[in-house]
Amino acid sequence: MKFNQCICYYSSLIFVILLPVCIADTLSPEDMTDFSLEDLMDVEVVSVSKKSQKLSQVSAAAYVITSDEIKRSGVTSIAEALRLAPGVNVAQIDSNKWAISIRGFNTLYSNKLLVMVDGRSVYSPFFSGVHWDIQDLILNDIEQIEVIRGPGATMWGANAVNGVINIITKSAEKTSGTYVSVLGGNNERGNIALRYGDSLSNDADYRVYAKYFKRNSFEIASGDDGKDDWSVARAGFRVDWNQSIRDAVTVIANAYQGENGAINSVPVLTQPYRQISEDQLDIKGGDILVRWSRFFSDVSDFNLQVYYEKISRVDDVFDENLDTYDLDFQHRFPATMGHEIVWGMGYRTMRDDTKGSFAYSFFPQRRTTELYSIFVQDDISLLEDRLILTVGAKVERQDYTGTEFQPNIRALWKSDESTSIWAAVSKAVRTPSRNDSDARINFMTYPIESQPGIGMTAILGEPNMASEELLSYELGYRTQATESLNIDLTAFLNQYTKLRDTAPSRSFFEMDPAPPHMVFAQSYNNSASADSYGFEAVINYRPIVQWRLTMAISLFELDMESDNGFTKGEEGNTPSSQYQLRSSYELPYNAEYNVALYYVNKLKNQKIPDYTRLDMTYLWRPWKKLELFIAGQNLLDKSHQEFGSVPFTIATEVPRSFYLGVTYRVE
Repeated sequence: MKFNQCICYYSSLIFVILLPVCIADTLSPEDMTDFSLEDLMDVEVVSVSKKSQKLSQVSAAAYVITSDEIKRSGVTSIAEALRLAPGVNVAQIDSNKWAISIRGFNTLYSNKLLVMVDGRSVYSPFFSGVHWDIQDLILNDIEQIEVIRGPGATMWGANAVNGVINIITKSAEKTSGTYVSVLGGNNERGNIALRYGDSLSNDADYRVYAKYFKRNSFEIASGDDGKDDWSVARAGFRVDWNQSIRDAVTVIANAYQGENGAINSVPVLTQPYRQISEDQLDIKGGDILVRWSRFFSDVSDFNLQVYYEKISRVDDVFDENLDTYDLDFQHRFPATMGHEIVWGMGYRTMRDDTKGSFAYSFFPQRRTTELYSIFVQDDISLLEDRLILTVGAKVERQDYTGTEFQPNIRALWKSDESTSIWAAVSKAVRTPSRNDSDARINFMTYPIESQPGIGMTAILGEPNMASEELLSYELGYRTQATESLNIDLTAFLNQYTKLRDTAPSRSFFEMDPAPPHMVFAQSYNNSASADSYGFEAVINYRPIVQWRLTMAISLFELDMESDNGFTKGEEGNTPSSQYQLRSSYELPYNAEYNVALYYVNKLKNQKIPDYTRLDMTYLWRPWKKLELFIAGQNLLDKSHQEFGSVPFTIATEVPRSFYLGVTYRVE
């Protein structure tokens, strides 16, 4: 960027972020929201220990994205909302795909991050990753998104290695009445959400909803259309029934159907040995969850949860169909004075049916896997509740590697009511997926110069893969320094062993498919290892009553050891630094002005340069039932690339975008 452009850009940023100071005296006290930064420390989280705890009292690097934050940010998807959480690397690959990770190893299917919706795991056993294109809700229905940076395996099991994301929706009681939201813009060709909630009886509430959106395609680096347009329709309902003072039942169901576009790049056995073509992914599925909760006292309860999910994804490269059945039980009770026990057990079975292509396939095509688990964790209060020691472990048994043991020990020291220091040592594992065990990936075909014929480079799955292992050390500091300032700091060191790598295996000759070709194969193994370390800081500051600022820093380094170099490239898939500054200002006449500035360092492995992103949102409530908003995203660039092309799909550039919207609500 030229010097004069830098001056222009950053002068503009200073102006838009500091603009609220110029009008600081225009708000009357009755216009201001009743909000204190101390409220942030009192936000309840459940994802750390499977029980409700204040954020100030958890011995983990936790951040809660609130419903108000999502609304103020102007984002239109759950994936984009995760940019609000410090330490989360969100990189958009094309209009309908994201690479999202915590503390490294970012890919399209980041396999060391567990994601849940209302406690229901949404990771794919095909890749141990998440299909972000089907994780969608009416954003106004989200109560909060809990982001835990660091291992959560003792509570949540395998694949909760580098972090846990739990998307929690509002109860039906909180969404009564009619809600309509409509928005559109240069990339949002149409987005409409409808919801209605009411009471079934004095002790039961429900809501039903429907949502549809269609988004334009982005452009590839050459300026050509990326053909990655995206449309999805979904509907669902939720019922909350307080059967008695002690018993509560929740039923949640969703169904969806949509289409994702892309430009595929796949190998072929004839010249020019690569085929570029448009593709359409047809997605559909649904899920239903039933949860029964019984409350004995403030420190004793149990939950029994069962859910079923069906997913179908069909395109030219790979078809996947998956049925998941899950049963989970947990119980919390005080054992003796100073001890609070949480324990539970679970069972999950997954039945899949796949259809591959020349580029990508599984053998066998169908497989059923089972998972059994049991965990226990004890919170021990010492020194008049100023020192909390947490000890726990989870034992899982699954079909790929047998039994896995995942313990952790945590300690929280409260020096006073406003300041705490915590430390943790945890072990977590990432169990093999279908991709690791059963895949054949044909990456490249080419003519063999030394002899007539065609060569192919392929990666083969290894049925005897072991689990990847992590030993994590964390240290944190959290304080409410003043009424207008709170600080949250975390440092970590992660040591990984048995990471997935490849090694040359036996070459062989194939007649089918024609023409005949020589396969130069690589097979998966567990020969790689890595060390990572980093620092994360979150600062919330309220310089004046109507102005809120959030500042976040994430520093990260990854050093990998790989015999073959296959995994070594992952060092450069995650930025070494990320910074964000978010400003929210309450204006007169029920208006609000929000600015978010993000800086993301370069991705060395993918040759993606660093970029600065600026988002703005203006909201106005002319009366209680109606809200109007205008949003602009990626305002500093016409477009920029955030991640490289992934296997068989060409990446596109994220464009500058604007949209207008209106929300109408009758309670």
